[in-house]
Amino acid sequence: MRAFQDGGFKSFETQENVNSASQNPSPQSRMNARTGFTLIELLISAAIITIISSIVLVRFNTFDGTVLLKSLAYEVALGVREAQIYSVSVIGTQGDGNFRYPYGVSFTQGGTGYTFFRYRGSATPQNDPANRDVIRAVSFANSMKVFDVCVTVGANEYCRAQGMTRLDISFRRPEFGAIFYTMGGPVGTISSGKIKVCSTRNSGNVWVVNVSLLGQISVTKDATGGTCT
Repeated sequence: MRAFQDGGFKSFETQENVNSASQNPSPQSRMNARTGFTLIELLISAAIITIISSIVLVRFNTFDGTVLLKSLAYEVALGVREAQIYSVSVIGTQGDGNFRYPYGVSFTQGGTGYTFFRYRGSATPQNDPANRDVIRAVSFANSMKVFDVCVTVGANEYCRAQGMTRLDISFRRPEFGAIFYTMGGPVGTISSGKIKVCSTRNSGNVWVVNVSLLGQISVTKDATGGTCT
């Protein structure tokens, strides 16, 4: 037997009563004793987290590819605008006093970048190694590429399906209007040109840089899309 003080009174409790209490714990005691997870619960939780993480990563890659591709399209548009500005505001080069050298950008179907050049010849400005100086060679990110190059002649549009392989867009002082040169393209007056860019990370997404004959430049999303490989 043991005695303890409780409110000024002594109480006595037998060892048998103590043993009985320890052998029949209260519901709260049993709940505290079972705190934690079983192996099955842990495996199920890990599987749920894995599935959710996979869905988030897939959606993030798609979102990331879309944002980067749109950004690339605007960078290409700025590259075309830069060539236009260089052409109309350029100073004489190498002391020759020639202020009319055209500047342009060259795009190849399937290419992973473009060339910013200055043309020194008298013919239609083009990315001709014999008559041009490379100002800058621009490379895209690993997954980005030129999906297609197109021009419009009359009411018809010509792209890679019609044999187009390259499009050069240049400008000559003092005009802001665009000068188009194509390889594999049609014969006739070109009223506009397009550079379509895509990403292998989001192959169904295609953005278009539109350049009109008057030198207007805009960026739109291609409603038809395409497979970027």
